[in-house]
Amino acid sequence: MRAWLDALTPKQGRLMVALSRYLESRGWKTLITTRNYEYSVSTIKRLGKQPIIVGKHGGGDLREKLFAYSERIIKLIDVLDDFDPDLLISFSSPEGTRTAFGLGIPSISFNDTPHAKAVARLSFPLSSAIVLPACLDPSLFPTLGDPEEKRAKVIHYNGVDEVSWTKDFVPDDQVIDELSLNTQDPIIVLRPEEKHAAYYTDDFKQRVRNILYNMLSKLRSEYPRLQAVVFPRYEEQKQRYKQLGDWVIIPENSVDTLSLLWHSQLLVTGGGTLSREAALLGIPAITFFPRLLEVNKFLADLGFPVYWVSNPSQIQGLVLKLFKQPRIETKDLLQQLESPEIGLGKALERLGFSK
Repeated sequence: MRAWLDALTPKQGRLMVALSRYLESRGWKTLITTRNYEYSVSTIKRLGKQPIIVGKHGGGDLREKLFAYSERIIKLIDVLDDFDPDLLISFSSPEGTRTAFGLGIPSISFNDTPHAKAVARLSFPLSSAIVLPACLDPSLFPTLGDPEEKRAKVIHYNGVDEVSWTKDFVPDDQVIDELSLNTQDPIIVLRPEEKHAAYYTDDFKQRVRNILYNMLSKLRSEYPRLQAVVFPRYEEQKQRYKQLGDWVIIPENSVDTLSLLWHSQLLVTGGGTLSREAALLGIPAITFFPRLLEVNKFLADLGFPVYWVSNPSQIQGLVLKLFKQPRIETKDLLQQLESPEIGLGKALERLGFSK
């Protein structure tokens, strides 16, 4: 059997590599495609896979998004002619799912982002199975209100995607040398907001515009030997943080973020993935995402140290409160959670594929 896995972001790249290994251990042949978008390609390569790069991110303009979507579908068709997959697995890739549907290929869509309504509308109706963390009610997604569709398609697993690569994690010091960090001095990891996403309104983008930058400057005055590692999403963010000085480190390619987080005191992000990775490792994590993420609340309720700031102006106070708070032991908590491979196994059975 042949499985095609499509990854659109660094997090999706990490997930698809994990799922491809799950399939390969069961005799499947796999192919991973991705697009030319920030750390996506280098993440997959760092994990030992060679993806096929197809298309690019459309940016913040709706017309350009549509053009990139259409162009990528055409290019994917050519790639699949050679591989001839029996199945697509993606994190609700709109162009991947549309291509698979058009070619008569069944597809499995993973998802933990009900706020990304456009993605769900474009992918769920054409998906053969939909795998969600059990903490997500299918009614949160705009296309899953039909009880019959929900019964036929939705599969749950009791965990979050990030459990797949944190459950058996063993830290490595190599990333410290790669980034020329000193573990005797404090380290903070930051990830700016995804400002071109449809769910980031103009009002919210204006409210968070300088929040991280100003917070980082303030924290440096409190801790003069502070080291900051920033993972910008776009070139303008990269240039902005470079202005702070050489104590701010911006990796050019994907690095071992789990080991980096292990050695850090705190994570602050405008997204969700890094916040869950840090929290699962016991590192305090703050997110200023525009809404409370159900998967983050699920982890926080279990006792993982993940925090949501509803008002961006509160970030600085919470950072000063949590900074250098000791890491908590999460091994026992992690053992309570299922990884997404469990969901994939259920989906394969549902669709008639052997495990």
